[in-house]
Amino acid sequence: VALASSTAAVGSPRDDETDTDTGSVYVYALNGTTWTLEDKLTAPDPHEFKQFGFALDLVDEGLVAGAPFDRELGWDAGAAYVYQKPAGGWASATESLRLVASDSVFSDSFAESLALGDTLYVFGGMTVRKDHLEHTRIDYSADTYALAPAGATAGEWHRLRRRGELPA
Repeated sequence: VALASSTAAVGSPRDDETDTDTGSVYVYALNGTTWTLEDKLTAPDPHEFKQFGFALDLVDEGLVAGAPFDRELGWDAGAAYVYQKPAGGWASATESLRLVASDSVFSDSFAESLALGDTLYVFGGMTVRKDHLEHTRIDYSADTYALAPAGATAGEWHRLRRRGELPA
């Protein structure tokens, strides 16, 4: 769930309208004292288990929805979708940008978590990998990506990576 000003967004990552767990985001507007459904957003490229809307946030007139199990760059590599509220309201909103990590690989789950600020977008992902025998490996990685959406550093990615070990 995300709330900004008079707009609320509710993720439904297990929505099955297009296929199993493709996901969706319901966008509501506050009119007086009543919340009214303005639109149901879905990924423009749905596939089963994508879980669009798993994570989301709103800032000003923009919304970003995470789909951590997107498969374009590899199984569960993840993606985020950026929407801008058009002058006519959310009912006419379409995806304006699709974001992925340039170094995404199998099971990175990019955009499993995300947060938006006025000058910075931050995306997280978590990976627990399996070895060739399908046993969970003892290491994991948590990746964090920061993106400047506007201004002098627009489109510039900053990446932090943390490695550790799972408890025995």
